[in-house]
Amino acid sequence: MAKHTLSVAMCTYNGMPFLPQQLDSILAQSRLPDEMVVCDDCSQDDTLSTLEEFAKSAPFPVHIHRNETNLKSTKNFEKAIGLCTCDIIALSDQDDVWLPHKLETLVKALVDNPALCAVCSDIEVVDEQSNHLGYTLWASLGFGPDMRREFRSGKALSILTEDNYAAGMTMAFWSKYRDLFLPIPDDWVHDYWIVLLAASVGEVGLIEEPLALYRIHGKQQIGTPPPDENPKIVSQSPATDHTQNRGKRILFSILRNTVFPVRLLKRLYHNYLNRRAIAVSMHYHLQEELDNVGRSRLPIFKRILGSRYQPRREYFLYVVSPVEHIQARLNMPSSRLARIPIIARELACLRYHRYSTGALCAIRDLIY
Repeated sequence: MAKHTLSVAMCTYNGMPFLPQQLDSILAQSRLPDEMVVCDDCSQDDTLSTLEEFAKSAPFPVHIHRNETNLKSTKNFEKAIGLCTCDIIALSDQDDVWLPHKLETLVKALVDNPALCAVCSDIEVVDEQSNHLGYTLWASLGFGPDMRREFRSGKALSILTEDNYAAGMTMAFWSKYRDLFLPIPDDWVHDYWIVLLAASVGEVGLIEEPLALYRIHGKQQIGTPPPDENPKIVSQSPATDHTQNRGKRILFSILRNTVFPVRLLKRLYHNYLNRRAIAVSMHYHLQEELDNVGRSRLPIFKRILGSRYQPRREYFLYVVSPVEHIQARLNMPSSRLARIPIIARELACLRYHRYSTGALCAIRDLIY
């Protein structure tokens, strides 16, 4: 079997003092990359000189590109991904630590399952001194075993529209999908955009074990709350109502029946807007990609669909079918009678079962 080549796409910006640890962890990988592409976003500290010293001693090519202007994180990753030349692309931040078997595990997952477009893993959360904080990223987001089983059963896209459970620094994907992922819209975070599109055209693999240490510090762009601060996670501790006096129980009951429904409605409305924005962005991106398909790019899309490739119109309908399902559910008419043909169509196409939670979800759309 031919060896698949691997690129690491790293983005840096004022990465000191954590960058050296990240670079050392890449050197310690059991499966070294075949190349590393680094795009520095106009750093003003010692990041560039540190990268240059690393490039001199690394046992693989390191291509360093310094941006002329500050592109910000999303466009910087877009540039780095576009410069990679290998079969598989793994993403890297500048302030984490990879476990030694991370790249080997990601590559093996992709090679062993050809249906996967991308793969990601869980990560241990640590502080600035690399002390473990006692929880993982998926625990902090409420991405538990039941949800992961649904994710693997074909409902990945529906679950991902609720939240992003794939951190970029845990992600690897086949480079043949790059033309589909790029360009990345300015108002999106790169990893969320990539994993949503990957789930639209194929499968996203999950690796249960943490493969890296995710550092929480004051200068990072995006952090993660501990599990007890995440409203998605219900405490598993025993009930303690017996220790509370009657007045507190009455007050809690009043709050539960007044404030909580308001908060719930706000959250549902926020989720509606979020899902709608996701569906619209993906719809137009995929449509533009298909309009740009030419002879030179046709083999790429054939490889994406394999034997299911059809001419333009049919291909577009196939690719955006999960997105169209989300749009159909978001835009249900107020009249229940008018919803019936839409729900019947989605049931007939089995999209309720593939991208949502089945017949119960259809019934809920009809009633509410």
